[in-house]
Amino acid sequence: LSPSILARWAFCFGTMMALVHASPSLLKSLCAFGKTSMAWYLLQLDQAPLLTKSTTSALLGIAGDYMAQWLEYKLRARRQHQQQQPSNTAKRRKNNHVSATATTTPSRLVDRVKSKLRINDTYDLNRSLAIAAESLIISGPLMHFGYDYFERLLPIAGSTTKNGGGSIAAFSHVLADSILLDSIFVATAILFTGWFEGYHWRKDILPQFRQDYWTTLKTSFATSMGLLPIEFLCFRFLPVALRTLSVNVLDILWDFVVSFMTHRRRTPLRNRRQQQEEATTTTRPKLQGVVKRGGAGGDPIRVPKTISAVVGSF
Repeated sequence: LSPSILARWAFCFGTMMALVHASPSLLKSLCAFGKTSMAWYLLQLDQAPLLTKSTTSALLGIAGDYMAQWLEYKLRARRQHQQQQPSNTAKRRKNNHVSATATTTPSRLVDRVKSKLRINDTYDLNRSLAIAAESLIISGPLMHFGYDYFERLLPIAGSTTKNGGGSIAAFSHVLADSILLDSIFVATAILFTGWFEGYHWRKDILPQFRQDYWTTLKTSFATSMGLLPIEFLCFRFLPVALRTLSVNVLDILWDFVVSFMTHRRRTPLRNRRQQQEEATTTTRPKLQGVVKRGGAGGDPIRVPKTISAVVGSF
């Protein structure tokens, strides 16, 4: 971590501690709000478990994809910065001086915050909606039914703790989740999101699946192995109803990795196609002023501008 990032975290932590020290009731209010929210969520889990788990998975999937898009933007900006060579040092110093002495108005500050949240206008909402739809329709329900099946097949709650039966069962659940379910999740992440984002099955999705599935799967396995100790504790000590929530919170990092690996080839492909479409639109031949030969004597016939504009639009 750079010193600037550490300084920002220290500033945020110091501000938070100052607020808590200044108003002791603030901490109590936050704790009360957390308890109320947790009670409401547990009630929803009891009344509509499948919908609650799927919706939670979709929302946390959006968070993971947002992190992936932010990392992609940072990597692109770094590559562009490395490729660009400074041509005028004096001009750059002058611009830095002007920007440093310029007054930041509230409206400009709001615009900067909005631009940051939109990742400098590069945020792809359709991509995040594809991740959310996949989590809502496929991943969330599969985790709901899969964890229930694992518990019926090899129960953790009823295992004896003297011989380590509960720990063995929990470790088996974690391995089944990391190997079996993750293999399905990676496949659906590539296939379903590709279809949702509008890519062609034969030209784009299937070739990417054959090329990137194994690499993405190995990366997801490495991520799951890094999260394995925490996931083991969640499976070992939490009830079945809360396992999906705990795994979804951990899967923010997993969704971040899988979304980054899935879209590392799609984003350049989408940018190239947009550039080609823009180039095709700008270089489309216009019929305005075209002269054609017609009539018996071969007299020139000039196409009217209004007709040529209508024809050119097609």
